[in-house]
Amino acid sequence: MHFGVLYSCNFEMQSQQEKRVSVLGITLKYRYVIAIEIELGIFVVFLSSSFGNAMKKLILGIAAIFLLLLTGIYWVGVVAERETVKMFALKQQPGSESKLIRYHRGFFTATSESEVKMVLDDGQDIVFHIFSSIQHYPYKALIKNKLVVKDELLNNKVVSYFGREDWLVSEDEIDLFGQLSGRLMVPSGRFESTSELFLSQPLQLDYQFNLDDYSGTVDVILEGLESRGQDTGVTFSEVKFHSNFNLLEKDDEYEYLVEIAKMTAKQAHRVIRVEEIKWQGKSYLSDKGENINSDNELSMGRYQIGQDNSHLFTDSRIKINVKGLSAAAFERLTHDRVSEQDIARTLSDLFAYGVQLTIADLSSQTPWGAIDGGLDLTLQEGAVLTEVLGNPFMLLDYVTGSINLQLPEKILQQSDLKPLLRAALQAGFLREEGQSLHFQTQLQLGELTVNGHNIPL
Repeated sequence: MHFGVLYSCNFEMQSQQEKRVSVLGITLKYRYVIAIEIELGIFVVFLSSSFGNAMKKLILGIAAIFLLLLTGIYWVGVVAERETVKMFALKQQPGSESKLIRYHRGFFTATSESEVKMVLDDGQDIVFHIFSSIQHYPYKALIKNKLVVKDELLNNKVVSYFGREDWLVSEDEIDLFGQLSGRLMVPSGRFESTSELFLSQPLQLDYQFNLDDYSGTVDVILEGLESRGQDTGVTFSEVKFHSNFNLLEKDDEYEYLVEIAKMTAKQAHRVIRVEEIKWQGKSYLSDKGENINSDNELSMGRYQIGQDNSHLFTDSRIKINVKGLSAAAFERLTHDRVSEQDIARTLSDLFAYGVQLTIADLSSQTPWGAIDGGLDLTLQEGAVLTEVLGNPFMLLDYVTGSINLQLPEKILQQSDLKPLLRAALQAGFLREEGQSLHFQTQLQLGELTVNGHNIPL
């Protein structure tokens, strides 16, 4: 035991000397080698220990990621099923019914079958069966839909029109945050007989939908549409539709925009061409939520009757604003099936709070000059609309407001309008001032004033 201790001490001393002297003999060189071997052994043990800890951390990290992915896949499947059931439980819109027939959820995939029925004006209905296959991913669910018309005869006609079985292609996505997005595409179709022709170009519909508050956007693009008969025909080019909406009853608001690049209508030898059509507006609730207000604007860049420019109108525009419609009555008209007996009463309730109708802008550049006008009318609260429907002249007893219209004097040269305009000038309904014809009307609860003259009613 004592020798071993001395040896160890001597070895450590020699090792320190080795570090100080470059060459000290064979014995020291041997001990130098031993020291190297000892130090190398300690390094190998340390390296083995560090590598093992790193591998453990790597395996644990991979396992955690894999578990997280599996959890995401499972939760996406739960969200997709839950939101699908909730959507079919929403209040049905008038003229349509939808129901979820079945939903089978697996871990990685799911399938569902649903039915949508559309009721036509003649009382007949069209039923669509929708078969959906759902793929679950860690962050979203991908849904592919196949639509089939339930009536076999009608389905064959649809397939014949589009020339393919898969005439409707639809794909949806639902993410973990309750956002639904999708695209629906319909190919071009054609129907032709000895006396009729109907053509439709491809249609694309894109939509975004928030499943938490049921708000969203819809964008529709129709490349073209054409319908022709023996002496009639109408064509549309580049039809676009955009809308923001909210389906919740307490916040029933929406915005819309319709754009049509070109429209042509033909009847016998009469042709009408309209270009750059834009129709936009929005509907929103009043501060108290009792009334619905609506702002709308229609504009046309070019409106032409016939082949020449003698009937060419440009920069035509009309802005119509409506305020004060009853939200409760509007809800019944748009979301409930109102019987014919209740229509009159519901319409009366629609105007129960009094309604304001405003045409803020009525203008057009005509072949005879500029037309400009406006309107501001208010239907008083408490008007008995059921009586007005029986006698429309009674409406004047409940209305106050004004109407203004300015026409170019050259319009008197128009042969088909000249007799009517001359008669209006003689009766005082039109007043000639400079290069314009003016029509100014004041209406005050049954009293009518036109260009300063009282008109008995």
